[in-house]
Amino acid sequence: MGAMTRMREASPWLLGFIAICFIGFMIMSDVIGDGSIMRGGVSEGDPIGSVNGEDIPFKEFEARVKEQLDYQQQQAMQTGQEVDDAIIRQAVWDQMVEEVLLRQTAQKAGITVSDAELQDVLLENPPEYVRRQFTDPQTQQFDRRRYLEIVTNPDRIRTLIDARSGVDANKAVSDFKNYIIRVQDAILQQRLSESVRTLAGTAAGISSPLYLEQQYVTDNSSAEVNFVLFDVNKVDEKNINISDSEIQEYYNKHKESFKQKNARKLKYVTFPLEPSKLDSNLAKTKINRIRTSLENAGTPEQKSIEFDKFVAEFGGKTNDYTLVSQADPQKLPHIANLQKNDVAGPVELPTGTYFFRMDDRRSGQQEVVKASHILINFGNNKDSAKAEANKILARAKKGEEFGMLASEFSQDKGSAVQGGDLGFFPKGQMVKPFEEAAFAAAPGSIVGPVESQFGYHIINVKEKVSDEIKFSEIEINLGLTNATKNALYRDALSFKSAVESGKNFDTLARQLKKNAVETVFFENTGPVLGSRAITDFAFDNQVGTVSNPIELKHYGIVIAQVTGTRQPGIRPLEDMKEEVKSRLAKIKKLDYLKSKAQEVYSKVQNFDILARVAEVDPTLEVRTASGTKNNGQVQGIGNDFAFTSAAYIAPVGKIYGPVRGERGYYILQVTNRTMADPSKMKADFSNMYKQAKNNVQMSVYNQWFTTIKEKADIEDNRSKFYKSY
Repeated sequence: MGAMTRMREASPWLLGFIAICFIGFMIMSDVIGDGSIMRGGVSEGDPIGSVNGEDIPFKEFEARVKEQLDYQQQQAMQTGQEVDDAIIRQAVWDQMVEEVLLRQTAQKAGITVSDAELQDVLLENPPEYVRRQFTDPQTQQFDRRRYLEIVTNPDRIRTLIDARSGVDANKAVSDFKNYIIRVQDAILQQRLSESVRTLAGTAAGISSPLYLEQQYVTDNSSAEVNFVLFDVNKVDEKNINISDSEIQEYYNKHKESFKQKNARKLKYVTFPLEPSKLDSNLAKTKINRIRTSLENAGTPEQKSIEFDKFVAEFGGKTNDYTLVSQADPQKLPHIANLQKNDVAGPVELPTGTYFFRMDDRRSGQQEVVKASHILINFGNNKDSAKAEANKILARAKKGEEFGMLASEFSQDKGSAVQGGDLGFFPKGQMVKPFEEAAFAAAPGSIVGPVESQFGYHIINVKEKVSDEIKFSEIEINLGLTNATKNALYRDALSFKSAVESGKNFDTLARQLKKNAVETVFFENTGPVLGSRAITDFAFDNQVGTVSNPIELKHYGIVIAQVTGTRQPGIRPLEDMKEEVKSRLAKIKKLDYLKSKAQEVYSKVQNFDILARVAEVDPTLEVRTASGTKNNGQVQGIGNDFAFTSAAYIAPVGKIYGPVRGERGYYILQVTNRTMADPSKMKADFSNMYKQAKNNVQMSVYNQWFTTIKEKADIEDNRSKFYKSY
């Protein structure tokens, strides 16, 4: 919520260290945890991979993965999006491979980054993600003094920690020092990357000023075009005949475009990890047992005793005193009206079936306030800011809608978009002046201006509540039991054994009412079905080999068989036949449309407006592409350079065509065209030159890096470390 994020100050420590480390650079002391991810035959000391003989340590890899997982899980709590650890592992792997390749290239080229350079960047020009943690969100001023104080003397953190906060000061200092080490590593990597990018792009001079002039004209010119499209996608397939000899001839002429690398193909079936009828019946049995037992209990006390038995049996839990305003909104309607020892259930919720018991109610132990505010920053004149705040306060007290005033005037942009709403907050979460005013005011009142370090606040106190509930719950999930999962594994193993003993893969799948899916040929560059283990299996085994059961997220248990292999070279016609046929079909469809487009054009070419094409053929639709630039982008169509080129060739006002493009044939009429004045580009020439140079260098670097990576000896052992990968 903008400034309010900084106003909530459970302790000064939270404003410093936690804000800094929230970006995801925390180092984990125990990266292996309980070892549940490890597969047999490997240990945490083994490398997870190597690049040109240089090992990538598993512990470092897993530490980075956990950092990103922690960070994204924090984000997911706010967005509700699911965190996919497989995607994170892939991203971390790609990043670490790039880092090693850059470092190796830098060493060969004699590129180094000195300790003095690192220190200079860290102290004088820290990265933006570090500066952001020490920047006031309202004034956007970087607090250099506070930054240098903590970075140069991490032990200073000890004095910022409130002893009552429960934060381990020694661990906090240690974590921060590790964080700084990681920042230094990131700076080092960035400097090496910049140097290598410059080296890779040195030979790539940009085009002449004439090129920049042409680009300027393209970017700043615009055309309004009406057009009729004879769409290639609407040609009936019955009108197109493609012979095998034509396919063979096209393939022979274009063989060089069908090059391939080492590739494999798989066929697979899945055994989804879904609850069985037995699981469903088991859950229903549990629910009925609990319901019947509670219904048969004679008194509330007996119900409570029975409830406790089931809490112990099914792993129920007791929720400590929780403010009613902060209780789970899905559960609250079912427990809000219960008296002490009352029981409710079964209650069907999206997360499962629940039974609830009200254990206690209390009020007055802790109070929370629900409020909105309008913040006026001090700016350059504190008196003017206060005067402005008083004006807004007067308008609010006269009855103007507070939320509208907040949206218009509040300089806390985070809450302003919510009409100034801050939700509920307890004591100790806001800065003192704000807190004292909010808790002292009566519900429904508007108070202020209240001065804090952030500016002047106008506060609308909406509610004050202190009602709390303490309740217990039993959750019964219709989940997959171990028995069902084991049965699915046995079924998968039986499938594998049957195929290995000679049973046809497809026939067996049909008998089991499963769908046997065959992949296209794929290279050893990424995870297949989201799994590096599947890729490794395909490239480590011969055609016909059947995999052991592999558990994959989103799929379940997978049994795969290698069904094809391709060595580097030209793809055979059998692999390319459908693609070649598709290319030929498009060519023939365009040829088929040509006569139709020419016939219509001959009748409309002298019309004053293209809309009169309806006189020739009422089925034809006239469309408009506004703001067309000569860059291949056509509004409502997509990429088609033939169209945009014609838009800058055709005489304005004259019907032009027919133009053969990617999507079909066009007849068009440019109704307006505004051309850029190249003489006006002089003021922007320096920036254009710099941007063009950067673009060229980046393009060259990307091509260079792709080549370097393809030639590198990269060993990927990730599938050996993870059970489901």
